[in-house]
Amino acid sequence: MIYEMLIGIPPFYDSNKRIMYEKTLYSKLVFQAEISPTAKDIIGQMLEKNPEHRLGSGPRDAQDIMDHIFFSSIDWNALSRREISPPFVPDVKSKDDVSNFDSSITSEPVDKLFSDTNSTKAVALPEFDDYNFNIKPKKKVGTQ
Repeated sequence: MIYEMLIGIPPFYDSNKRIMYEKTLYSKLVFQAEISPTAKDIIGQMLEKNPEHRLGSGPRDAQDIMDHIFFSSIDWNALSRREISPPFVPDVKSKDDVSNFDSSITSEPVDKLFSDTNSTKAVALPEFDDYNFNIKPKKKVGTQ
């Protein structure tokens, strides 16, 4: 996500999904010149192909990511207490206001698979016909 936010596309992007998956698995990560060494370091560690060596996968979990120099200016405790103001607050006029999104996104047609907002189906594939996002509460121990 950091790479995509800095560059505008995913790190192994290709318009052909099969090729993109192949690149993700086997290609070396390439950075554009304008990416800082600190950003290159955290992105490289987070996209480490071997999951056992990936930043954040050790016993300290996300703490290793939070402690990386890329985030050295973040006071994580103040952030969790919501004491840090965001650098940009969009001027949203209504729940349907899309003026803060690039027109290249808002001009795209909405896929009919996602047009039914009442649907709880994950995707329109038979394998998912019985799947929904409704979570049933767990039964308490000793009850039926």
